[in-house]
Amino acid sequence: MLKKLLEEVRGPGLVLKYHVTGSGERVPSRILSFRDGRWVIGEIGCWSSRWLGLGSCNCFSHEPWIESGITRSEALSLLREYIAKKVEDEKAREEEQRFFDLLVRLADLLATGSL
Repeated sequence: MLKKLLEEVRGPGLVLKYHVTGSGERVPSRILSFRDGRWVIGEIGCWSSRWLGLGSCNCFSHEPWIESGITRSEALSLLREYIAKKVEDEKAREEEQRFFDLLVRLADLLATGSL
């Protein structure tokens, strides 16, 4: 998992957060990347940007996307939070899967009259 995350950070960037548009499209709203020896955080700068699929603004007088440098400790903190959230989500998914499997077994027992 860690190697994949680091490859994303060094490549296109690791999406830390998404925004769902009015049409249901998921648009990255916060991205962590490492480029040219710098940790960079990118965030939506115009929440009405046509370029980002968020609205009708052409962003002529401003940038639709804002990037700024962050410290190594800030980047590592963001990575730790991201990993902790993924682990938590995976545990919750596994718990729901176990519960669903129990429901299926219960339905089988009820259907066969074995209960």
